[in-house]
Amino acid sequence: MSGIAGIFNLDSRPVEGTDLWQMVSMLKRRGPDGSNVWCTGSIGLGQTMLVTTPEARHERLPHVSAQGDLVIIADARLDNRDELIAVLGLQDREQDKLGDCELILCAYQKWGETCPDKLLGDFAFAVWDSRNQKLFCARDQFGVRPFYYYHDPARMFAFASEPRAILVLKQIPYRINEARIADFLITQLEGIDKTSTFFEDVYRLPPAHTYILTRDKAQQRQYWSLGPGPEQKLESDEAYTEAFLEVFTEAIRCRLRGNGLVGSMLSGGMDSGSIVAVAGEL
Repeated sequence: MSGIAGIFNLDSRPVEGTDLWQMVSMLKRRGPDGSNVWCTGSIGLGQTMLVTTPEARHERLPHVSAQGDLVIIADARLDNRDELIAVLGLQDREQDKLGDCELILCAYQKWGETCPDKLLGDFAFAVWDSRNQKLFCARDQFGVRPFYYYHDPARMFAFASEPRAILVLKQIPYRINEARIADFLITQLEGIDKTSTFFEDVYRLPPAHTYILTRDKAQQRQYWSLGPGPEQKLESDEAYTEAFLEVFTEAIRCRLRGNGLVGSMLSGGMDSGSIVAVAGEL
């Protein structure tokens, strides 16, 4: 997984490049394949890269749009690339040089704040929209990729893939959240609270949520929830088996893309064993 970090000074103070590099340096273990920052005025974004797909070898992040009005950083892997490329009309582009982060940015250009609805995969990303002076952040449906943030409405918004990259900033108090530690130790409560962390005033963006921030307001929105789909009525048990296998196989196929050999960690259970069996056939 790559690492992302950013600062948005809501009081219009310029972002200090040294602050952003401090945050990025705390994330280098997440991204040993390169790091970079981008700053302008009161907004700054930083990225550390871990190359896990063929396309990621050509990505340079933060990525700025051709018009220069949008900038994205992302810890992301998309599994519906073919679908997105077709809908976005990008078939003429060199596919091996079209990174997942640029695809997300194109999706934002087309669908705006509803773009996470169109994405299948694991992702945490932030887009700076200079036209609207807006920071748009999103996290994948199951929260596979982390997104932590600190928000002082009078001063600043800071976010990163790990809390320690936020707490390295001298402007942010370092205080242990004892109540959260107690919740963690009582395992029944761990799955209920999806926002607090072990540090006071540092929060998690919940899975399947977006966070939209301007200097005047902040809005958190849930864009997806797990619910029952339409019921399928098939003629036999064998037909249900075939229908499941079709979905299961496609779910594995679209996730086999890698920068080199793909491996699997087996627990010995039926789920991981079934995944490896189908992956081996593919």
